[in-house]
Amino acid sequence: METINKKIISSEAGRAALLFGLISGGFILVNFLLADIKFGNVLSSVLNVAKIVGCILLMKYFMVKLKGSYEGVGRKQLVRYGTLIALFSAIITAIVAYCAYQYIFPETVTTMMDGLFEQMGSMLDSNSRNALLAVEGNMASLQMVSMLIYCFLYGWILSLILAPRIAGDNTPFED
Repeated sequence: METINKKIISSEAGRAALLFGLISGGFILVNFLLADIKFGNVLSSVLNVAKIVGCILLMKYFMVKLKGSYEGVGRKQLVRYGTLIALFSAIITAIVAYCAYQYIFPETVTTMMDGLFEQMGSMLDSNSRNALLAVEGNMASLQMVSMLIYCFLYGWILSLILAPRIAGDNTPFED
């Protein structure tokens, strides 16, 4: 069995991150498509829960697979592996979010903001209206940054939780 090193961890994390990025990016696109359906919000919520549970199980699967495939895999290596998966998949998801908001479904943002203006029209002064228009113009960038941060933190925390459980209790002095 081959001994684990940083290059192997990065390579394996990149492959795993592609799947995570496809799942999360696909969920973003499906969410836009469900926006026009009558029970789209309910279906979107169910899919969101399924995505979260699926990502947890998938992260556990990839960590167990890494531990079984290479020698010398401990908690430290599993956390590094999970963190890299989180980073790479967060980048993929953020790019998909940007493309979805900027190029694929830009009318959805406009429709959402128009609804907001209708609801709050009488309560908004000109400065508030201008601020909301500026947010509308930068929605793709804001979503990209927020997805990048959220997905990375989610994956990083998940790897911190799963790594000690997968590495086992016999490695308390590994670090």
